[in-house]
Amino acid sequence: MAQNHHDSAGDIRSHLQSLLDAKEQQLQQAAALGQQLLAQQMELEVRIMQLVQELDVDKPDKQAMDKYRELADSLVAWDAENAQFASSAFGETSSPTPSTQVAQHPSEEPTEASANMSAASQSRRAKNAARRADDVEFAFEIGSGLLNEVRRLQALLAERDKEKVDLEASIESLHTTLKQQEQSAGWVSGFF
Repeated sequence: MAQNHHDSAGDIRSHLQSLLDAKEQQLQQAAALGQQLLAQQMELEVRIMQLVQELDVDKPDKQAMDKYRELADSLVAWDAENAQFASSAFGETSSPTPSTQVAQHPSEEPTEASANMSAASQSRRAKNAARRADDVEFAFEIGSGLLNEVRRLQALLAERDKEKVDLEASIESLHTTLKQQEQSAGWVSGFF
């Protein structure tokens, strides 16, 4: 009879240890996701500053538009990567993210329309004013989309931090339970 009790206590200890190991693994995965999000946010801020500086200098040229598209593509790729990581790490699927709005390139119709108009029909000043208006609208769209992305990343970081605190509390609880089981098993084996 005492052997069965030791087997069940050993089974309980083994089970508790596996729970503890699983929680520690989840904590490590949450930390890895947080580091990944932090790196993405830092890269995003640098790329935004570079793009904004180019936009401040002149009308967006082909190079600036290419950089914008690359940034939008990166955001979409990051979203997919983060969703896959979160899904595999925590068994969750993340909701669609606002960065797909950034991936939708700003309307180029006003620029194309102004390019199709004959140079004789518009003065140079009118063309420049139209371009500045397009630039402001373009910069606003970029800024809005990127601001939404930064907010989303910050929300993910806050969620990750909350999960980390919860996981640490679970780990501490499992440690306490495991110690109690070990003490209880030691007391029972000393009794027999």
